[in-house]
Amino acid sequence: MRFTSNSGSGRRNAVMLVERSAFTRRLIKSLLKELGIDDVIEAANATAAEQMLKTHPVDAILLDWSQPELENARMLARLRRADNPKTAMTPVIITSTRVDLELLERAANLNASSVLVKPFSQTVLRSHLLAALGDLDAPVAEKPPQDAAQDDTPASPDPTPQPDPRQVPPEDSEIFYL
Repeated sequence: MRFTSNSGSGRRNAVMLVERSAFTRRLIKSLLKELGIDDVIEAANATAAEQMLKTHPVDAILLDWSQPELENARMLARLRRADNPKTAMTPVIITSTRVDLELLERAANLNASSVLVKPFSQTVLRSHLLAALGDLDAPVAEKPPQDAAQDDTPASPDPTPQPDPRQVPPEDSEIFYL
């Protein structure tokens, strides 16, 4: 399923990926592309990310917390104080290999959207993006054609019910939404 932008322009969401490891950036970028997010802006650190944000507006940020922690905390604090309301409200999903109460409290105090524990699956990443962006490009259900002569026989139920794409899968139960 593809995500669409909350901006109403119909363009795909732009996601900034701030991750020090080039290998991990490639892996996460691949997951994002499989989810239909083709506009991925990569940055190796918070300083580069802040420079890129000046010319590349994004709809969400995946921020690796295992970088020098103060650098990321300062970046997130600056984003939240920004004069540009779009940047100040941009959802930030913190990624980390280690999550403890201190990280969760700090992330909540800095108004992060959620904390995502590495390694994570595509399903878990999708769930976080849905929570942050909230807009799927889901196919519209077609209405059955209206016959001039209505048949009085009851319609048989669809033998294969489709799962609700917004329903949280069981493996997502340990996600930290803030």
